[in-house]
Amino acid sequence: MRPAKACDVVVVGGGIAGLIAARELSQRGLHVCLCEASSRLGGRMMTVSYGGRDDVELGATWVHWTHPHLWAEMTRYGLEYVPDPRPEVALVRDGSQYRAVPYDEDESVLMGLLTKLLGGTESAFPNPQRATPHSPELGALDGLSIADRLGQLTLTDRERDWADSYLPALTGETNEDAGLGTFAHWWSCAGGVARAFLSMFEGGRIAGGTTQLVDAVSRDIRGEILMSAPVTKIEHAAGQSQVTLGTAEIIQARHVILAAPINTWKSIEFEPPLAGAAHRASLAESGGAKGGHKLIIHVAGDAPGFQAIMPPDEALNLVFTFTKVPGGQLLGAYTRIAPEAPSQAAVEAALKKLNPDLALVSIRTHEWTHDPYFQGAWTYRRPHEMSRDLDISTATQPGLSFAGADVSSGLNWMDGAIASGLAGARSLLETDAKS
Repeated sequence: MRPAKACDVVVVGGGIAGLIAARELSQRGLHVCLCEASSRLGGRMMTVSYGGRDDVELGATWVHWTHPHLWAEMTRYGLEYVPDPRPEVALVRDGSQYRAVPYDEDESVLMGLLTKLLGGTESAFPNPQRATPHSPELGALDGLSIADRLGQLTLTDRERDWADSYLPALTGETNEDAGLGTFAHWWSCAGGVARAFLSMFEGGRIAGGTTQLVDAVSRDIRGEILMSAPVTKIEHAAGQSQVTLGTAEIIQARHVILAAPINTWKSIEFEPPLAGAAHRASLAESGGAKGGHKLIIHVAGDAPGFQAIMPPDEALNLVFTFTKVPGGQLLGAYTRIAPEAPSQAAVEAALKKLNPDLALVSIRTHEWTHDPYFQGAWTYRRPHEMSRDLDISTATQPGLSFAGADVSSGLNWMDGAIASGLAGARSLLETDAKS
């Protein structure tokens, strides 16, 4: 057995929450060792070069003024904001074909649906950046699925189209499996305003990609960063923690911050075992949406920028122009709830229905659900899970605390991950100062 490495804190997971926690702790003088299981940093922030662009996001993408912690980090590092192009038209199904209508016209239908579905739910989140897990208002929402709430509403045919296709595309779950609580939380972070809510999904991005932020934060970490270093065991006894890596290397520390996705916790042995909400979450496979897929599609052809929704049985459910490129477009698309991303033939068939003039060039995606270091895509909670996961955001057990978008009490995207990393580091520093 190799001699044990020693440090003050081990951070497990090199997503943005783990990076932020490691930066904060190392800059306050603690010896930090960050262990990242994969060969890259950033977690579900993943920028790639594709279709002639070097800022294509296969994971987390959007920035909005309702993301205060993300904005603060962008300001800290001088990162610029790039607004996304607004669609020129909406492609609306008319029988077996699609026709173009002004985008503003169809968007107003969607905003009406969202207001019917979510209006008033913001009362359950008086401070959405620090949601309270056991309020009666949240309890009432958390037990409902989106389908339960839709069943209480009277919808027009077009609103029903939006509900059947757009909502699962955002949540990565069927409306029957998607909890109303998370959607209501997102709505509350937008101030209960439909226009602001939609802008959170289509407002703009970090210039140069989210990798710019990942690289900036990682450069500020004064400790050790171990790559391709999956953690297999976390132990704590007699005031000392011990972390075992897949390489059999052992790291001893006073404390461990677990910032890996919830769905991967079951691959780690804990001694003592995880307790309470953390234990229940580790068994449930709920930290990331299990069925949704995000595709970036390169198409050739001259067409206006558009957004379209397609029925649930189609290969694509939400399709929009990501950016124009010479001779064509890069489209963003979210797919039906299925174990595998759709085939190239299925994507091509769906695109031909939308606009026969669009020729498929290629498709780029990342299979987050099948990636062993994530086992799920963006964070979305099923009924009854939100209160449980909010408990984890403040939970500790001897020598172990938690961080990440999956357990954030704020907006559970990049912003919540950053807030969670900051809070985890601050709590540990306060405890350290008292000891």
